Amino acid sequence: MSVSACMQVTTKTIPDAQLCTLFSTLYIHLTRVCPNGSLYPAKVKNAILEMLKQNLITFNQEEFTTQDAFAADLGGHIRTMFAKYRELRHYPDKLDAFGRKVQDS
Repeated sequence: MSVSACMQVTTKTIPDAQLCTLFSTLYIHLTRVCPNGSLYPAKVKNAILEMLKQNLITFNQEEFTTQDAFAADLGGHIRTMFAKYRELRHYPDKLDAFGRKVQDS
């Protein structure tokens, strides 16, 4: 599974065990900063722009015309994936189904 698979995640999709595992380290750090699981779009975008300035991440100039557009798009995907963790925390039945899915894979 590739990181680009997170682009397919929407608010309507069910949490995917492989994707949640792939991003778990990032979200462990995010829960320390934002324990309620609700990230502010502007703060995420600013953090991504700062990482671009420090050359910690790069963006594809063919796909995105500006760093701003890239940061906004990536921030949206990060926030959507983080919402999946919040969803698992608030809905025990989804957490049970998620656990069964992990055991099957």
